[in-house]
Order: sequence, then C-alpha cells, then structure tokens
Amino acid sequence: MAYVKSSRYTSKKLVDLFVSQSRVKILAYVFMHPSEPFHLRKICRITEIGLNAASRELGRLEASGVLFAKKERSKKLYFLNLDYPLLTELRSMFHREIGLGGQLMNLRENLGKVSLMVLTKTYIDGNLSSPEDLDLLIVGKPDARMVKVCTDNSQELIDKEINYMILTEQDFSFRYRRRADVIVRALNDESIILIKKGELF
Repeated sequence: MAYVKSSRYTSKKLVDLFVSQSRVKILAYVFMHPSEPFHLRKICRITEIGLNAASRELGRLEASGVLFAKKERSKKLYFLNLDYPLLTELRSMFHREIGLGGQLMNLRENLGKVSLMVLTKTYIDGNLSSPEDLDLLIVGKPDARMVKVCTDNSQELIDKEINYMILTEQDFSFRYRRRADVIVRALNDESIILIKKGELF
C-alpha cells in the first residue's frame, strides 16, 4: 500500500472548526477508509501525527462515540462507529473538504457547466467498485480532463479505482424517468450531493 502525504488529510476550514489538526487528520483518514480498522502506530505513520497527540485524539474520538475500539492480540484496533448520531453530517463535511469531493469543490469554478455532482454511497462506504457501481455522477458539460485529474489524484488516497459517469441533462432526465438502476443507486439517501442546480429530480 502506498501511503500519501499527510497534507492531503487536512483542511484549514476543518482545523479552524475542530481546533485540533491531529483530530482532523484522523477523521479524514477514517472517512476516506471507513471500512478499514487501524491501530495507533498505523495512523501515526500515515498522517505523520506524533504518538502522544494521536493517542490523545483517538481517546477523545472513542469517548465521543465517533470511533469504537477492540483489542485484537496485542493491538487495539479502532473502527468508525456507523451508529454515531451525527455521522451523516460529519462525513459530509469531510468529503466536501478532503479527497475527491474536496478537489472537485475547490475547482468547481473551473469545471465548466455542472448541474449535478454526487458522491455516491459506494464511494462514501469505501466499497470496491464494480462496473455497475458509480463513485461519482456528474450531470452537465464539465471539463472531462479536469474531472479525470481529480479522480486520478484521489484514487491513491482511497486505495481503489474510482468509477464515474458524466451525463448531459437530457441523458440524465431520460434515465431518471426510466428509473435506470445506475441512477437509482447513485441517488441513494446516503450519497452526498456536492452541487445541484435547477429541478433535475
């Protein structure tokens, strides 16, 4: 596994909000790898947080209920708590600032005409994508090269290939009216709508 630079796990807006940069880095890693348990030394190595700071923040996140831990052999493994009451809101904030969502939102003025942009449940859950599952749906006439740059950059961060689809508004409306499976799955309640303009659905 190729580890990425810790700067890709942080955001000034989130640090200003959460006060602790170490906490932001840990949460960013967790939301980019939601199904992957981790131990203290691994999170320190990946995010370049000091051992004491990471241990302190993990303890706080466990106490707040965002994470839970299990002892396996000699290691304490941490997991994202999928039953945390504010999980949806918290996850949405991080995906809008970091990773694929963060890149796309930072470049939205240069993406061209975009009516709808959705990070799907497949992407949010960190599942391995099949050809039938989308990580990203874009409706409009975006700069396809810019979209590819963003997806290529993000693949290293989440350790999987990103499947995406670009549709014109006409194509999207046709598929939406026909309840095409790929569109229904992309518009799951747990997906994150980054951009929505007009009344597409």
